[in-house]
Amino acid sequence: MGSNDIPRSIGNRYFREIRGLIEENRSNIWTAFQKEIIPRIHQYRNLTANRLTVNDPYDEIRRITNRLRQQGERVFSIPIVERIVRRFVEDMNNNQKRRFGQRMSRVLGFDPTRNEPWLSSFLETAIQDNVNWIKSIQSEYHDKIETIITQGVRRGSSIRNMASEIAEVGNVEVRRARFIARDQMGSIHGDLTKRRQEESGIKRFRWSTSGDERVRDSHEDLDGEIFEWSKGATNERGETIWPGTDYNCRCTAEPVLEDLLEDD
Repeated sequence: MGSNDIPRSIGNRYFREIRGLIEENRSNIWTAFQKEIIPRIHQYRNLTANRLTVNDPYDEIRRITNRLRQQGERVFSIPIVERIVRRFVEDMNNNQKRRFGQRMSRVLGFDPTRNEPWLSSFLETAIQDNVNWIKSIQSEYHDKIETIITQGVRRGSSIRNMASEIAEVGNVEVRRARFIARDQMGSIHGDLTKRRQEESGIKRFRWSTSGDERVRDSHEDLDGEIFEWSKGATNERGETIWPGTDYNCRCTAEPVLEDLLEDD
């Protein structure tokens, strides 16, 4: 059926802002690796067995990686990450609320989104979840970088191989950020849609895919089908799902307004 309800531009901006933090962190690591760590690797390897009584170059490398972790924590500080996340979550809510409110006003004659006592708690939970996911990018990134460098030094890996692995870790984290942005865009939109429709007395929804080649087959099979909000649909793994709640799902829920009108 296709739907344009999910605001892609909000998700794209969210990804770009997360990627900006990753690239800043990545630049700091790469500069330190080239200017500080590589020279110390050479020093470490030039030491003879007789002179290697204290691993000074290796200890300095560990101190540098610890400093880089602290730098990363500043780049991904809670205030910075929370500002990015809060803007994303609030923009997703405002977009979905406006569209739903306009649609329901045409049907009911009033906007049911004017009074939503549940909303504040919902938004804060979504914000905290996203902050934790983005913060985990930074911590896991540095865990991997430290492992590449310290194990590479001890095992005699080539500097070229270490540099290649460091670059790939950065690429992996960018891909992970893209996944988080896409997944949360659909998930938050879907959760808000479910809650608002249920709060408005809408009992059923019609599944609507995004109508492109990226729609998974199991969701394509659900397109146009009507489900009860209380029961949801079932995915290929036998799990109960609603539009947007399956991983990276871009589907949306069209309200079955006939039920509401019949109740009235």
